[in-house]
Parts: sequence; C-alpha cells; structure tokens
Amino acid sequence: MNRALRNIIKFILSYVTVTGVAYVSGYGITHIDIILPASMAVLFCIINMVDHRLILKDKSYGIKTMFGLGILSRRDSERCLKVLLPVSMIFAASVIIGRHFDVWGQKITRLEDADIVYWLALTVVSLFAFYVIYAKSITWHIGDDETTEDEPVRTFVIRTALIILCWMPYYFTLFPGNLGKDTFESIDMCLGNIPWTNHHPIFFTALIDAVIKLTSPLNDLTISMGIFTFLHMCVVACTLSYVAGWLIKKGRSGKIAGMVAAVFFAIHPFMAMYSMYITKDVLFACALTVLTLKLIDMGREPSVSDRAVFTLMLSGVMLLRNNGLMIAVVLGVILLIFKRMGIKNVLLTVAAPVLIFLVYRTVAYNALGIEPESFAESAAIPLQQVGYVIDTHTDRELDDILSDEDDELLYGIMPYDRVRRVYELGYVDPYKFDEAFDDEYFNEHSIEFLKAWAHILPGNFGDYVAAYLAQTAGYWHYGETNTVATQGVWDDNTIGVSNIDVIQNVTGVSLYGVIEKLMLGMRKAPILCILSSMAMEFYAVLLLISYLCLDMFLARKDADGEERKTNDERSGHAGCITAYIPLVLLWVSIMIATPAFCLFRYMFPFFILWPVTLYFTLCRKSGPKV
Repeated sequence: MNRALRNIIKFILSYVTVTGVAYVSGYGITHIDIILPASMAVLFCIINMVDHRLILKDKSYGIKTMFGLGILSRRDSERCLKVLLPVSMIFAASVIIGRHFDVWGQKITRLEDADIVYWLALTVVSLFAFYVIYAKSITWHIGDDETTEDEPVRTFVIRTALIILCWMPYYFTLFPGNLGKDTFESIDMCLGNIPWTNHHPIFFTALIDAVIKLTSPLNDLTISMGIFTFLHMCVVACTLSYVAGWLIKKGRSGKIAGMVAAVFFAIHPFMAMYSMYITKDVLFACALTVLTLKLIDMGREPSVSDRAVFTLMLSGVMLLRNNGLMIAVVLGVILLIFKRMGIKNVLLTVAAPVLIFLVYRTVAYNALGIEPESFAESAAIPLQQVGYVIDTHTDRELDDILSDEDDELLYGIMPYDRVRRVYELGYVDPYKFDEAFDDEYFNEHSIEFLKAWAHILPGNFGDYVAAYLAQTAGYWHYGETNTVATQGVWDDNTIGVSNIDVIQNVTGVSLYGVIEKLMLGMRKAPILCILSSMAMEFYAVLLLISYLCLDMFLARKDADGEERKTNDERSGHAGCITAYIPLVLLWVSIMIATPAFCLFRYMFPFFILWPVTLYFTLCRKSGPKV
C-alpha cells in the first residue's frame, strides 16, 4: 500500500472515529461543537503522517513518537504538562460552559453534574493534544531558519498587486464597498449633517473627509466612497503582503509559510470583504499587525528604521481605536519592566508618541468642539449586568434587592418596564440607545451608578457572572459566529449612496450570491471555520505563548551536559512573547467593555496573524534537543 493511500485511510478513520465519539457523547452531528473533536482528529492524523519512515526503521520508538513520547526527557515532559495543564483546563471549561449560552436564542441553561465529567475528559484530551503538538513541533524544522536579506521591492509590489487583483470581483460586485451604519455616521459628520464626535475616532473620519473633499468635483458621493474603498484595499493588501514577505525572510520553513500565507490572503473571502469594509477597526488591525511583527524583529538595540516604523504603527493604534491608548501605555510599561528595548528606546518609541497623542487629542477636541464620550460607551458590561438583574426579577423582588437610593437612580436612568422590553443578552446597544434611556442623567450620575452596581453585586453574583459571560461569549467560546462584515451598502442611509453591481451591469451575471455562499462556507465548513472563531484565535495565541515560555524555561542543559539554548535564542523567544502582548491587551480591553458579544472586526488583527501564529507554533526553533 503506497504512502498516499495510507495517509488517506488514516485521515478518514481518524475523522470518522472522533465524529462517532462526539455524536455518541451528545454533541450532535449537526452542532458546531463537532468541529472541535473533528479538528483534533485531523491534527492527530497529520502528526502521524510525518512519522511513517521512523516507524519503518524502529517500530517501538516510532509508535512512541507518534504520541509525542520519547522526544522530551521525563523531567522536561513533567514541566511541559504542568505549564500546559492550566491552558487545557481553561480551554475545556470554555467549551463546556459555552454550550449553556445561547445568545442568539436569548437563553442561558444551568450547568449539570455531568458537565464536570465532560470538563475533566476534555481537559485530558486537550492536554494530550497540546503536549503532542509541542513535542512534535521540536522535530518539524525544515532547513535553516536564519533570517535572510530583505526581498526586492519589486517582489513586494507584484505580490501586493496580485492580492488586490484577486479581490477585484468583490470590489466590482459590491461597489462602492462594504459601508455599514458606522461608516455613514462618519460620512454624516464629514457632510455636516451631525456634530463631530469621537465615537468613531476623529482621525478615521478625517481620512474619509479628505477623500470626499478631494473628489468633490465628481459630484457623486458613491464614486467618492468607491475611491476611498480602493485606497483602503491598497493599504490592507500592503499589510498582508508585508506579513507574507516577513515570513518568507525566515528561511526555508518560513518561505513555505509565507507562500501559503500569501495564497490565504488572496483567496480567503474574509480578507477581500474586510479590505472593502470601511470601519476604523480594519486600519487599526493593519497598524497592530505591523507593530507586532516589528516587536518580534526589534532587539535591545533596534535600528533607526525599525524604531521609526514602530513609532508610526503605535501612533496608528492610538489614532484608530479608543482603546489604543491603553494598549500603548501598558505595552510601554511591560517593555520597561522586562527591559526589552532599553529605557531610551522605550521613551523615544512609546512615551513620546503617547504624549504627542494626548496633546493632539486635546487640541483636536477643542478645535472641533468635541464633547467627551458618553460614559455608557465604557460601561457596557456594568449596564448589561444591572439590566440582566432588572430583566430577570419582578418589581417586588427588586424592592428586596435595591436600596431606595439605588432604586431611584436606576429607575431614573430607564424605567424598569422599558428595560425588560428592550434588554437583550449579548447586546447593550438596544439598551443604551433606546429613546427612554436618559444618557445625560446617566453621565451626571456615573459615580453613583458604579456604587449601585457594587451594592447589587454581593447578592446577585451569579446573575452578574451570567450576564458577563453572555456579553463576551464570542471572545471566549469557540462555537460563536456572526455575519462577520457588512455586505454592500447599508440600505437605510439617507445621503444617496447606493450599491452598484458593475459586473452584473456589464455581463448580466451577478456574483453576489457566490460571495454570500463563500462567506457562509468559511463560517460553517468543518476545520476551516476554526480560523474565523475569535475564541480559537485567542486560544492559539495563548497556546503559543505557553510554548515559548516552555522553550525559555526548560532546563538549559541536556542529559549529556550540553547547552541546549543560547542567550540569543532565549532572547528571541522573549521578544516573540512580548510581541504578542498588544494582541492580549486588545482581547482584555474587549472583555472589559465590549458592546456586543460577537463582533469579528474587533479581533481582526488575530485573524491576519493566523499564519504567523501557526508558523511559530509549529516551526519555531525550540529549546530541548531531540
């Protein structure tokens, strides 16, 4: 039996076996949870495939290495399991608990006794899988991974152009682009229809305003936004091309990863749709992506060009998202604590841009007459928690829960009967944007509201936890999914921008249905849908950080007393861990103040960096020797 046929049989048997186990255990063949065990089966099958020659040479040792045994010493294996156990426990808990939250159906079910057994079983399975991946990744290097010289500019330009070319069918089908409600709020500010606010960062709105003004002789807002969308696509394509080129510079294994990444960026429908999605989150993702890669490249003595690009990207992070300032400040503190770049470099590349940004924001706010953002924008989680208590209790029950002062305050913000009518699990917008919600009163009594929130907490801790988990479900439970992006132009806009299907007008055939099916397929297709799971994106980063910590802290000498890791290698792993801190901070900020339980655009930087995350997970230079 030839090798290809054996591998196909392994794949089929692994997939069918684990699918059957999942079905019998109650997951259900049509439930999205089937993707997790099926994915583990495929991964295990791939791991087995690489060992066929070793098995032929030494069957006993070959079979052991199929399961990650015999690669690490007993001491290293024990340390590895200790580090990976918390990650496995957290991941298993997210799967089991998440099954009880049906945000779309507005329903939360109670945990059952059997969930403890499922959690323990899934913890063991996850720990085994994570251990095998770590042990096997040590043997998966392909050639020398020393960084090569920069690629020619011509190569970068050609790759960028090819990516844009692959996106053109989307652009001409959905012209002038994917413009949602948030986009039209920025456009209305540019046209003077509504006052300028920082609900959508003023820098992003100013970019739209500049293009509208420059293209005003065309006297067609649809064409103006089409031009802005094309420029937006070019920026996104350059970012993705940079990521692919960055991987290619990592040597032979990096070249393979970079080529795969370039194809992934060009053909995945999410990339095309987000290149045309006119929202500040996409440009923010581009800035954060380049910032992450620069953090990996920069050592203790970064070059002038590295510092310049880093400073520019950090400024973009602060200008394009309201949580960017928090990311920049905390990152600067971490860089100082761990002495990654030296005090002088941190002051020049982080502290200085932060101070300049604060001055810019003050001047811009005063010049445009922008009022501070409503407190409701940063209090989404407390609002949802208090709203959940009101929604799930009668007025008589609330009399026992609330003091007279708290009752007067909360009723003044919004009458209880109205809260019960508009409250939704996972979405704070129907609550805080309802006409009965007194935003001015809420802003004036923000401190009193937080005190009331704290007063209610002790007696309603379970309700608070349930509301919080529902509000953040998409970012910690892998099974949540959403529409991903606005497709086309928001129908309720009142400024005359309309969708023009250029391809249909020219050929009589529309690709809109094909695009819809591609988007749905990427969200639902087994294995592939994991890439669009925001929770899985985060857990992949968490797992990678765990692996890098293992690489750094496993014993420096092997059984023969030989050095197994140089200081430069340890420093490289530390730099990679530091580089992922902005992504972790982004996730933390979302978990603190997200207005919706499942918004893919908030986590778009994680999606762009999937190829880099997988590359370092499977092809990094590991510490222990085989």
